[in-house]
Amino acid sequence: WQGTREMQVAGQGTDELPLDVHYEQAVDWLRDRGKLGKQWQKSLRNVRARVEKALAEPRCELPEVAAILRSETVDHAACRAVVARLKEAGLDRTNMIGQYSDPHMRKWAAIVSLYERDNLPVAELAAQLVHVANYEIPAVHKEMARTEASLQDARKKTAEYERLAALARDKHAAECKALGISGAQTRAELQLLAAELPALFARASALCASPEVGEAAALYREWAAFALRRMLEAPVAAKGGKGAKENARDPADADKIAA
Repeated sequence: WQGTREMQVAGQGTDELPLDVHYEQAVDWLRDRGKLGKQWQKSLRNVRARVEKALAEPRCELPEVAAILRSETVDHAACRAVVARLKEAGLDRTNMIGQYSDPHMRKWAAIVSLYERDNLPVAELAAQLVHVANYEIPAVHKEMARTEASLQDARKKTAEYERLAALARDKHAAECKALGISGAQTRAELQLLAAELPALFARASALCASPEVGEAAALYREWAAFALRRMLEAPVAAKGGKGAKENARDPADADKIAA
């Protein structure tokens, strides 16, 4: 297998072999090997300034182009996509001196031409890679951790709310059973129960006015008067003191109190 692997590698061009370069050193690696000019940063800033100027000017009304230019970052790939959409729309016609007749095509084609000098797209991609690796990906990881924590909290709250809902349902069923209703339509069933209250009160009033209740009340009054008389007739002197006779109450008051 090792010999076969060596043959495969030997048969490949050096430009096709993978490179083991740390992402933060990619730009330096390209510059040291002459893939980027010494002034590549200045050149890239100039191109970006041209892009910002083009975005501030009236834009092409083609929906495909407008959608590309509405993206958050209009980089080299987006500029190439704009030029491709303009060509598909037939706006790549040139005049006698070889310039594009359409102003949008002329503007974005010039930007792409500036981009592709001195391998600026590679430098831009390398800078984007560093930014994404150092900032975007850690931010996404933190957001994922916060989301996972929020999700766990939401699950705990959901379990607690489900438990409370089950308790509430059981309590509702018990209350309905105590009231003699099914609980399927609680409000309507309670209103029907309320409609029965006048008849219930009438029956209770009739029972209170019945002779049996009158006899029971008279018997209770007699018993109360008897108990009070016994209490008032008890010798106060048993507790001692010269004022025992003075503090004694008339047993006849028991009838007044019981009444």
